[in-house]
Amino acid sequence: MTDKQQQILDALNALPDEMDGDEIDALICSIVGAYISDDQVPDYLTYLGIKTSMIMRRMMEEANKGTKH
Repeated sequence: MTDKQQQILDALNALPDEMDGDEIDALICSIVGAYISDDQVPDYLTYLGIKTSMIMRRMMEEANKGTKH
């Protein structure tokens, strides 16, 4: 398994059980973006990839808050 594949698998495993349509779209586009070079990614896919990154960051922050007592 490549590093990119492992990163995608880790991200998928960290996802919540329920996601809205925009979140799913962003996830799909970011996965596609991981397999093609940045200069080939249309601006919209780049935007969705950033949006996914922000969602994942928020989820990680919430998870970290939940583990602190």
